[in-house]
Amino acid sequence: MPRRSDDEKKWAMMREKIIGLGETSIRKSYYPELRQKIIELEKTNRELELEIIERQRGEEEIKRNYEIQTIINSLLKLSLQDISLDELFSITIDKILSLRWLSHQEKAFIFLVEDDPEVLVLKAGTGLPEQLPSHCAAVPFGKCLCGLAASTGEIQFADHADERHTLRSENMPPHGHYAVPILLDNRTIGLICIFLPAWHKRDAREEEFLASIAHTLAGIIQRKVMEKDKARLEEELRQASKMEAIGTLAGGIAHDFNNILTSIFGFTELTRMDKDDPEKVVKNIDEIYRGALRAKDLVKQILTFSRRSEQQKRAFQPALLTKECLKLLRATIPATIEIRQDIRSTGTAMADPTQIHQIIMNLCTNAYHAMRHTGGILTLTLHDMEISKEDSDFPGLAPGPFIRLEVSDTGIGMGKETLSKIFEPYFTTKEIGEGTGLGLAVVHGIIQGHNGHITVSSEPGTGTTFHVFLPRMDGNMAKPTSFLEDSPAQGGQEHILIVDDEANIVKIAKEIFEDSSYQVTTHRTGTEALEDFQQHPEKYDLLITDMAMPGMNGVDLARQVMEIKPSMPVILCSGHSDMVNREQALAMGIRAYVAKPYFMSEILRTIRKVLNRSNYE
Repeated sequence: MPRRSDDEKKWAMMREKIIGLGETSIRKSYYPELRQKIIELEKTNRELELEIIERQRGEEEIKRNYEIQTIINSLLKLSLQDISLDELFSITIDKILSLRWLSHQEKAFIFLVEDDPEVLVLKAGTGLPEQLPSHCAAVPFGKCLCGLAASTGEIQFADHADERHTLRSENMPPHGHYAVPILLDNRTIGLICIFLPAWHKRDAREEEFLASIAHTLAGIIQRKVMEKDKARLEEELRQASKMEAIGTLAGGIAHDFNNILTSIFGFTELTRMDKDDPEKVVKNIDEIYRGALRAKDLVKQILTFSRRSEQQKRAFQPALLTKECLKLLRATIPATIEIRQDIRSTGTAMADPTQIHQIIMNLCTNAYHAMRHTGGILTLTLHDMEISKEDSDFPGLAPGPFIRLEVSDTGIGMGKETLSKIFEPYFTTKEIGEGTGLGLAVVHGIIQGHNGHITVSSEPGTGTTFHVFLPRMDGNMAKPTSFLEDSPAQGGQEHILIVDDEANIVKIAKEIFEDSSYQVTTHRTGTEALEDFQQHPEKYDLLITDMAMPGMNGVDLARQVMEIKPSMPVILCSGHSDMVNREQALAMGIRAYVAKPYFMSEILRTIRKVLNRSNYE
């Protein structure tokens, strides 16, 4: 009897033969159809692969466009902020170099065409070798790749440092460039330069992106320049308006000043006549002193009104300023015009005192002009007020606390047609040669700049009234301390170096300081004083110098003295200078700033205060 395992082996062999015959039969029957299916599947796979690649490219393009638009939008937003072009250019470079798909060597810079229309001036850069900024600080049009791009107005590309790349620094590794001009009305106003890896191939998408950044910067630069020009023209307009008002007031100012000088001369002569009567001499000197104070106050008001300065808002009480204005007006407006005042405001405003001074003087000067032939009454009131939501008498004003200034006259008045134009620049009702028509336009601009409001009412023959509303701050200011102190100034043993080109000031200071036990050396020029100090820096404990002097001015003298002896305290005195103000002087290390005219008692107290502080440092 055969074994079971042998039967199973035979049966397995037969089954394999049967299956094999079946598969062969099937393969022969269906092979062409299967082959066609395989071809179709392979074709479909290739199409899918191409579609995936194309979709990836599309996604990359969308991502790239999004990044480009994000950069452009951020630059536009930044341009609306208080940021300089140099800062904006630095940010632009950082944003360009942050893109992964853009080829670069982490090195780039931006030029701007400034004073010379044929020279590129380096304004911002990153990753540059130390020598390169000096080589490329100013690139003439036509020179090197950047200059060539600037002169042609076309993008210049180099895949390595070729013969057009003429400005090179030592040890510069191989690199290429994109030099992209910033164009405005087909005129080059700047340039973007990107360092490329050596032998990088030119890429149209990269150039298109850089061109879009250059186009964006062109618009930003144009707007920034226009804003700067606008600010300059507005300042010139304000200054012209001031000069117009000063011209009107000049006769009255001269009249008041001559009265002051006459009283000073008179009491000086009386003092010489009464020299043997000490009691009369003291009284005469007191009158001379009071006359000098009046002159000092008048000069201060004139300088405050005429000074050319940027808007500097600070908290102050307009009532105090208004009273100063009235003093100046009373001295300049003829007696045929009565001045009435009602100043009851105790409020504080955040404003530029010089410009508020200008508003008051311009409005009062206009009122004077309206009454100069017939005489009349000029009324000035200053009140605090609250405007509520329900208050319909003041359209255009948001509810809140205000300070209301009212200037009215009883002059000739104005008709509706004139009223509709009075705030327009260069519109004037005055005769030729009497005014430029700038005053009220400037007043209107200043008030708008302070978030205020101005209205006017007038009719022919009944006079004119102006209402000015300035936002009022909450709370009250502390009362100012007295300028002079009654306590005598303390003297000392220190050695003081005094420099002033005015002989009488030097003479008086030397005598008074020596009476207070100080050692004093004087010079009339900064050059002489510096030569003396260079030879004996250890000799002196304090420098007091005037600001405006022929040759070397006080600031330059102070800087050089402090370089020689950093611990040397300096007091800077100034009559009137646009070169440096109190804040700038203190920032550069000067210990005290004293405005002329000053009292010798004041300067003595300042000397002691400065020296005491230096002794503890």
